[in-house]
Amino acid sequence: MPVKGMKDEPVEVKDTLKLPEEFVIALKMGDAVYIAQESDGYVTPLPGCFIKTNNGFIISELTIVKGMKATKDVKGIVTEVPATFPIIFYNKNGERSHCSTEDNINFNGNSISFKKVKVRFEEIPHTLMSLDTGKRFLKGEVKEIKDIYPILKAKQSRFISFQWDTRLYDLLTCNTIGTYFFDVFGVFPITWFFGVTDTGKSRGLMCLVYAARKGIYWEDVTNPTVKRMADFLQPTLGIDEYQDVEHILRGHVRSCYKEGVSSPRLEESRDGWVLRAFAIFHPTVIASTEEIDYASFTRTIPIKMMKGNPIEDRDPTEYDFDDNRDDLYICRLTQANKVYETFQTLRKAGLGLLGREWEIWRAPLTIAKMVSEEVFNNVLNLAREICSSKKEELYVEEKDVLIAIYSLFDTPLKPKTIFFFPKEITEKIWTEKKEEFTANEWKDDDEFKKKYSPQNLSYVLRRMKIESKYVTKGTRYKMTSGEYNTLAVNFGIMKSED
Repeated sequence: MPVKGMKDEPVEVKDTLKLPEEFVIALKMGDAVYIAQESDGYVTPLPGCFIKTNNGFIISELTIVKGMKATKDVKGIVTEVPATFPIIFYNKNGERSHCSTEDNINFNGNSISFKKVKVRFEEIPHTLMSLDTGKRFLKGEVKEIKDIYPILKAKQSRFISFQWDTRLYDLLTCNTIGTYFFDVFGVFPITWFFGVTDTGKSRGLMCLVYAARKGIYWEDVTNPTVKRMADFLQPTLGIDEYQDVEHILRGHVRSCYKEGVSSPRLEESRDGWVLRAFAIFHPTVIASTEEIDYASFTRTIPIKMMKGNPIEDRDPTEYDFDDNRDDLYICRLTQANKVYETFQTLRKAGLGLLGREWEIWRAPLTIAKMVSEEVFNNVLNLAREICSSKKEELYVEEKDVLIAIYSLFDTPLKPKTIFFFPKEITEKIWTEKKEEFTANEWKDDDEFKKKYSPQNLSYVLRRMKIESKYVTKGTRYKMTSGEYNTLAVNFGIMKSED
């Protein structure tokens, strides 16, 4: 069918190889004609957004309030009924305003609309931005991070003890403030409180979550619910006793730390199937007595808890941090652009943190930099120490595998190519470590098999990207002495000069 040009000249697509630079694509389907249009702006997450361009920025925050719903009937009679409804507050290049979730915002000539989500709240989470705070923002109030920081740190320090390393107070407070700017960073670490029973793990989690942006301390979490909650609220989600729900939430926790990941769902409706994509990026805080899986661990800032004697002999509540949250919501809406600029400066500073190390530490380090050089140095040194410690803990299996593989080469190491099966590596590791276990054979020791069975070692070998090929006896792996040297250096069992 004809495609109509912007100047009303009909253009027959099939008869021309050159279309006008500006043209309209139209399709006839049934009794209707559909006209394709280019996007004229952004569709942003409903809970809040941060957009930065060369021409400015916009930062928004959604909250839920109680009020009255007024309607007028055909006779002009106004009826008012109690209602709960969302409001979006935003700062556009210094211009402060508010709107409904149905409104579009003009931003530098582009239209910003909010993702449509239908939710009815029976109860409003207490940690959302209050209406009074929204009014303070609209009246022009400003709150800066360096002024909020000492007050929040003092409050949190009353409920938790880090007497073995006082720098952890700085880390806790910087991570808490960072939740209000998580979408500025695009990545936010999983904060993991771990330790034996009765060491303050739950308190640490509560101190962070109850002071955080949209903090929710959640029990009985299910995977579908957490994805829907993430899509609508982007909360700072606190999960205590994580070891009890890890098998349910492992995939979500691994993914929610980074912007851009979505969870697709097909939902049936009267008009057919509807494809929904839940945006699942949000801050997460967990506490557990047991180790977490490898992939999740790489995304964490771990805080090992020990017994202490905090000033307060009770757990904190969400009400203890009302004033702090109010100030921090205003801070989010007024300081996001400064946080972004500080973050960009730190990216170029050469701090010695690379790859994922920089990803998960960028938020607390940026906040610390905006407080003072003393706090920044405390958090930076802590980051370096924790990253070094994580490397030791992260690659235990890889190191054991490489030590076992070394015995397959001629000694000293000479140019050679070897072939092996995972079972051979399992048996060599058992020979080295059997005194640490109780069974006489590795096949009879569940603890050993959990780490070093041929099936588990196959996963480790693939993770190390060792070349493999399936043969009659199973998957056979291949390695040259040069490849071994490279891996040994990368995993820290050989120095580069060796």
